[in-house]
Amino acid sequence: GNPTLYVLPGVGVHCLYVVTAREMAQRLEKFRSVSIANAQAMKFSRDFFSRADRVVLDSQGRIRVKDALREQAGILNQMVLVGTGSRFELWSPESWNEQSSQLDQSKFAEAAQYIGF
Repeated sequence: GNPTLYVLPGVGVHCLYVVTAREMAQRLEKFRSVSIANAQAMKFSRDFFSRADRVVLDSQGRIRVKDALREQAGILNQMVLVGTGSRFELWSPESWNEQSSQLDQSKFAEAAQYIGF
């Protein structure tokens, strides 16, 4: 069958994350170890995962992103798809251009070193 994906709101950025079912299961597993008494973690969990949307690729490899998620990310008619390794992100062209224009080459090199690239 067609792969199952999850569309999630971006965290600290104005975009959407798209992850595989396997990646989503790994993220959910991390939440299983968090105490339900941890109010901050529970609030994040409710807010974040309640907006998640399970989608399936159609026969042409497309997905349908809920209007509410697109509106949250400011995506109207066009979007930019950016691969990030374990997921891809969907950005409005305006938000992506703003994000890209803030790229500081020295911090980019520092980030590359941080992840061992």
